[in-house]
Amino acid sequence: MLEKNKADSRKYFIFKIRDLVHNSFHTLEEKRTESLLQYMGICISTYDELRASLDPTKLKRSYEGLLEGLDYQMQIHPFHKLDLYQNDFSHLHQLINLANEARDKELHNIHRSIVALKKKLEAENLINCYIQCLLTETTFKGMDYLMEALISDLLYAGHSMSHILDFFKRQQQEFLEHNDAEKTIQNLNEFDRKPIPFSIHICFKISSQTQKELALNLIKQQFEIHTNQELGIPHINNDTLIASKEYLALDEFKAIDLAQKEFQSVTELFDMWQSTTNCIRDDLWYYWKEDTVFHKISLNSIDPIKMLNHIDANYKKQMERFLQLRNDLGSNNIRTLERILYTLNSAKSLTTQNRFLNFWSSLEYILYSFPRFTIIEKARVVVPEVFGLFYLKNKLNIFWARLTYCMSNKKDYAEKYPTLQNFIMNCQVTEKDYSTPKVIAYLSDVNKYSAILSELSFHIVLERECREIIMLLTEPEKTSKAIQEYFDGIKHDLNYIYRLRNQLIHSTKDIDDSLEYISFRLYRYVNSVLSTILYYQEKNNLYSITDILISVDATYQDYNKKLSPDIKKKKKKSSSEMSSETLSPEDIYRIVRPKYLFIE
Repeated sequence: MLEKNKADSRKYFIFKIRDLVHNSFHTLEEKRTESLLQYMGICISTYDELRASLDPTKLKRSYEGLLEGLDYQMQIHPFHKLDLYQNDFSHLHQLINLANEARDKELHNIHRSIVALKKKLEAENLINCYIQCLLTETTFKGMDYLMEALISDLLYAGHSMSHILDFFKRQQQEFLEHNDAEKTIQNLNEFDRKPIPFSIHICFKISSQTQKELALNLIKQQFEIHTNQELGIPHINNDTLIASKEYLALDEFKAIDLAQKEFQSVTELFDMWQSTTNCIRDDLWYYWKEDTVFHKISLNSIDPIKMLNHIDANYKKQMERFLQLRNDLGSNNIRTLERILYTLNSAKSLTTQNRFLNFWSSLEYILYSFPRFTIIEKARVVVPEVFGLFYLKNKLNIFWARLTYCMSNKKDYAEKYPTLQNFIMNCQVTEKDYSTPKVIAYLSDVNKYSAILSELSFHIVLERECREIIMLLTEPEKTSKAIQEYFDGIKHDLNYIYRLRNQLIHSTKDIDDSLEYISFRLYRYVNSVLSTILYYQEKNNLYSITDILISVDATYQDYNKKLSPDIKKKKKKSSSEMSSETLSPEDIYRIVRPKYLFIE
């Protein structure tokens, strides 16, 4: 049984990780397991600021929140199972969880422990540690945490997401050809490399002849300038101007990203200096030279924002809702929503840092009226509650989207898997939507879902998702625990994001490229709260933003209380009494789609 669990977990890893790196079904936006090295670095720099601060009160609260978040990260991180780190994590966990006064006395000790542990992590071969974890993991949940932590560490180490995606595409294909999961996992050693030099070449034009000399002199400060007659890049005119520079990077995509950012900084500096707009324009295609061969890569293919293409679709829906409501809403609501929608709309055209800050500003606007003292207190309450109330419905949405996509893209699947086809036909409402009560009826009845699971065995990810949903629909105690873990993860993530935001604003510290992917999560937080507000204002335009936020808070408290059985009462019941308890379809529906207090 143990070996089967290992084999299933490895197969799940190979097929699920492509979802994560491609942001399929918004999975990258749900990634909250961070690189421990990065998290510890933020903790260390925050403690240093705390020690140097004249008024440490706010920073102390921020640092304590980060410590609790670090403790949460260590408890779910795959390395906590390794002998190498098990005792380290356990001891730090005990220190962080001391009572307030006792912990205050140990703050410096905690800081020094984090500093030492970070050095220990940096000294080890983390890829080997991940391979060891992957080969021994036996649960799907453990694999989910493993995938998130691995991607976080690869990004933190300096690998580009484009290279990571390309690697896992190749590994999945290799597994399909050879069915050797262990070899596929061992191939992760490809990431264990040192940076190497890449020669990058950028074709560019200068639109103003009168400013050509000034522009070239500025570019020459950071790049070598040639004409293509000197370089000989195929299919490029000989008189084309080319800026060249060598970059140390872990892969060619990363090198081109570094070149594009540096060249962009030069063009922006020139525009500020000469009061021009896009006077220096680089070509969409960048080149890198390997031996004597020139390879070209489109900037569009390495732009992470392409993973957020759904922003446009979501924004259009939000705008349509808002415009329908605009004449009926109170002026305060209109101004707030207009401001949020404008900020979200402008985000895609901004730099990574400004996009991140804009998303946080949108969150501040939307939560302003919620009755808490600080913005982080407001966010730590409302955002996890919005997501917690939608937790099960979101699971159903992802399962349904994946299932219908899979069944519709293979011509013979309808005949090959008749039970799945009947399930879809009976539950489908529109091309993309489904009847929640009907899906619940199927997945809460053992006589119905057994046949579905049997046919889903061909798809390890779908089978896992289906089994998880069945468990959540039929075992409320496990549902309660899962939602609490989900709530805690979002709460700690918001602390972390808020600290990153403050460091961007108040210090000169640079943030690595993982900020782009952290901003994806932040966008999802904002959009989910905004969607909830617009949905209920559409139902009744008399509701203010405050009314709806208060309802979210009250509904979650009530939902959580009903979902979590009284421990004393539970202990009095025998196991046979517990197993005989069954939930009605109506009860299950209210777990999936709770009724919002005061507004429904």
